[in-house]
Amino acid sequence: MVSDNGGGTLTLAGTGGSSSPNGMLTINAGTFALAGGVLNAGTISIASAGALLITGGYTGLPYAIVDNGSLTVSASSSFAGSISGAGAVVVQNGAAATFNGAITGSETFTIANASTAILNAAVNGSGSFTLSGSGSVEFAGADSDNVAFAVGATGTLKLDHSLTAPFTGYLSGLSLTDALDLADLAWKQGKMTASFSGTAAGGTLTVSNGKNSSHSSCWGIIRPPRGRFQRTLREARASLIRQRPVCLPRTRMTAPCRRAARRPAIHIGRSVAERPNARHRPIVDQR
Repeated sequence: MVSDNGGGTLTLAGTGGSSSPNGMLTINAGTFALAGGVLNAGTISIASAGALLITGGYTGLPYAIVDNGSLTVSASSSFAGSISGAGAVVVQNGAAATFNGAITGSETFTIANASTAILNAAVNGSGSFTLSGSGSVEFAGADSDNVAFAVGATGTLKLDHSLTAPFTGYLSGLSLTDALDLADLAWKQGKMTASFSGTAAGGTLTVSNGKNSSHSSCWGIIRPPRGRFQRTLREARASLIRQRPVCLPRTRMTAPCRRAARRPAIHIGRSVAERPNARHRPIVDQR
């Protein structure tokens, strides 16, 4: 592994010379680690056998990254350049990664542990995002990549513009412990509805406040006989949705399913975050 050792400087002058270095950093094999030093270069190219590891916090890394190997972010950093290729991007160890450049190609993003990823530009590739542990991802623009919650995940998919820049990928793995945050769908007391149309193989989740509706394509959401989704209200007054227990017909009902069977089809309430001294309890129930 080659590292800047936390305080070194690497300058790849290229045609820009020392005053405006733009030389390409190519990682054909092994690992190149940015541990808090300074890199002055142009495009970063990661071959299939190469890896770029970021263990120091960086702000506004300007380089376009062509990733056909692996890019691992283990410390909070922001990226100003574009990311393309067919490699793997992993955000881990509780890092917060902000991507301000375009995301294209077929990269696979994994947001692990308590890490977060914020994507401020449109995502127009053919890749995918996986949320594991309590990892969360926020799309500030349109996204066409699929998003999956791993088994046991407790993360959040946040869509800042679900109405004007809709999510056109597929969402899968949504469970009791995961959340879909529709930040731009205003809360309307007594007007909120959530419905799922489709089959066990997939369909469309529609959330409405009576005036505007947000639509998300889903894989693997099983609609029980009385399809139930739980909605809560956060301090930001965005719309947050979770799936209630899945209760299949002609099977022995578990305790969560028996409790869910006694509840209305859609439960609307306020989160404990809004009422720190109160227990979570419903405000409005709609069938």
